[in-house]
Amino acid sequence: MNREQVYDDVTAHLGFVPEFLDHMPDATLGPEWEVFKLVQMEDETIPMKYRELMGLAIAAVLKCKYCLFYHRNVSKAAGATDAEIEAAMHMAKNVVGWSTWLTGLAPDYERFQQDVLQACDNMQANGGAEQQRAA
Repeated sequence: MNREQVYDDVTAHLGFVPEFLDHMPDATLGPEWEVFKLVQMEDETIPMKYRELMGLAIAAVLKCKYCLFYHRNVSKAAGATDAEIEAAMHMAKNVVGWSTWLTGLAPDYERFQQDVLQACDNMQANGGAEQQRAA
């Protein structure tokens, strides 16, 4: 697709062409838009609200103000509540914290894997993660 065709498709999906797309080279505009559209708008493997909450958590870790603004607002448009956004931020903080701690201490990785799998087996044997959370 040429730039005009891509812009027509962008307008069909978003109602206008965001200014930042003007900065993308002709050679990559079409492929980048197709990937963006697929991942952000068309993939229904994970519901949009949850994809956007994941995007928001990643953006927070990356500290990208553009991505933070985008994913916070799109997650809200997709139905995320303030409580769900806060929970996603707690998850991001928790993962980064544990990652830092574990990487710094460097416990035996094979033992760590065994422990995680044992915990997962235990959760499944006791009704899965939802049952564990309710207990």
